Amino acid sequence: MRRFKENWKIDKAGQPWSWLNYDPTNHTMSCSLCHKHTKDKQKRNPFVVGTTNMKLESIKDHEKSKCHSDSLKTSQPVSSTRVIKSVTAIPDPTKRKLFTMFRIVHALARREGRWPTLSGSASKCFNS
Repeated sequence: MRRFKENWKIDKAGQPWSWLNYDPTNHTMSCSLCHKHTKDKQKRNPFVVGTTNMKLESIKDHEKSKCHSDSLKTSQPVSSTRVIKSVTAIPDPTKRKLFTMFRIVHALARREGRWPTLSGSASKCFNS
């Protein structure tokens, strides 16, 4: 029977696989990222429920898997998302215009009880 090796927690480049867990009671290894962030349809993934496939190759395969990749993206802080990066790249004068426009639309929506169409002063924020 194969056994888990503690040195598997370090990848070939010397970086720790902090997501790799080993449960000595059940003799299973699992991925903490996938266990926490995986979607329902992937809950049966061996590294989510715990695998007894004690091979270094299975760890490497899991790291390249869609399940792990998706979980890694989900676990990233919001500041690293494309939307945040795009917004921070907008020049300050444009940000001020957008902020003003959103405040106007928000105020109109609260007053009207629905989202208004862009017309009049709100549309001028985009065109000026």
